[in-house]
Amino acid sequence: MKSVSASEPVRRIRRASAEEQAELRQQVLVAAFEIFGREGLHGLTMRAVASAVGVSAMALYRYFADKAELVQGLWDFVMDDVHRRMAEAVEAAGPDPRARMRACTESAIAYWETHPDHFRLVFMTEEPHLPRKAPKAVALSSYQRVIDLPLEVLQAWADELGVDRARALAARDLRAAMVIGYLHARLVNRRYPWNDIDALRGQVVDTIVRAAEDGLRGPAR
Repeated sequence: MKSVSASEPVRRIRRASAEEQAELRQQVLVAAFEIFGREGLHGLTMRAVASAVGVSAMALYRYFADKAELVQGLWDFVMDDVHRRMAEAVEAAGPDPRARMRACTESAIAYWETHPDHFRLVFMTEEPHLPRKAPKAVALSSYQRVIDLPLEVLQAWADELGVDRARALAARDLRAAMVIGYLHARLVNRRYPWNDIDALRGQVVDTIVRAAEDGLRGPAR
């Protein structure tokens, strides 16, 4: 999507072209993120977003049926962006599964650290208000892609190690728990006197990669 400022005027036309509709949808998402960052989910209303982009509340309902769909649109925007960055990092890491796991983890942590409001939206609010008529599996497909990518990396690593691919599921969940735990401590517990964030991050990534490998190999005998 093209980046636009929420303050840019929106042309009032009866029948917008596909490009104009996409531009307005982008403006809506930008404005919604800004409102969420200032006021949280409670302050994120259809009326507030419509006012921010310069359209009537009724016009906004052409793009999002209700707040549920708007919140889901924010989730999809975030998760698609996370997936894209992780996929690019994994591809650039080359064929080695360990390097790909590290790249996948580093890129995810970097994204959330530089987008703390996005982290709060995804991990610190209630499950998004799903559109009433949308199947849950479809509505959360963007989230599924994000958790499937490290699973694919771990399955390839399991193949290289010659172990059962089924172990990749537990290793994926362990990795996710460790990533989210670090990020919650880092982004939420701001009172803690963190000494050297760069060193801490590096050690966390090292630990996560080792833990993922241990999960694939199984318990020591």
